[in-house]
Amino acid sequence: MELPEGRLLDPPNLPGWENFQSRHELESRLKRSVIVENNAINATLAECLLGRGEELRLDSRCMLTLGTGVGGGIVLHGEI
Repeated sequence: MELPEGRLLDPPNLPGWENFQSRHELESRLKRSVIVENNAINATLAECLLGRGEELRLDSRCMLTLGTGVGGGIVLHGEI
């Protein structure tokens, strides 16, 4: 994925989706601005704002994601 443009370059697990303009497509369908970000960053931010981080009143989190690849995200003092 090419960020922040939201263009899928050559996704190995999505054959036929090469050069798909995901951000543009979502914006045209939703009629709203869209920000495309890495899934590990989004998961970390969601955990911090909506998950256990909110419950414990934490403004910093670190997450490691394992799936089709390895990724990670850091939110430090509420900032990505």
